[in-house]
Amino acid sequence: MPASYSYTYCSQDDGDLVLSQEGVRNYLDDDRAGEAKTTIVTACLQMATAEMNFYLMPRYTREMLQTSPWIRFQAAWMYAFFVTSRKGLGVPSSIAERYRSLIETLKLIQLGSVGVPELPERNESAPAMSNVM
Repeated sequence: MPASYSYTYCSQDDGDLVLSQEGVRNYLDDDRAGEAKTTIVTACLQMATAEMNFYLMPRYTREMLQTSPWIRFQAAWMYAFFVTSRKGLGVPSSIAERYRSLIETLKLIQLGSVGVPELPERNESAPAMSNVM
């Protein structure tokens, strides 16, 4: 399991919108008790956050990313991918295709070819103080 974060880019509710109630039941209720297991949900949210950080942290801060609706929506799809892939039953094609497309987009962001919509990049190389007159 990846490092534990005190934050995630989406919530279980965001991911459940992608999965639907039936998907939640099929993929997250291992003992058929009618509830998703918190440990599974947390692990999948954390994995989605770790994956997003891998591609985005060099160019954006966590605080910046947490304000972006685009990031929240993409993280929800990534969460859905991790949820559906964990049992080895096969990821639904719509989720698998969305995940592949998202990874390609994240690679482009990482390379600087495109940016996160409506989010400025961090600029840590700018001087914090200047004595230029």
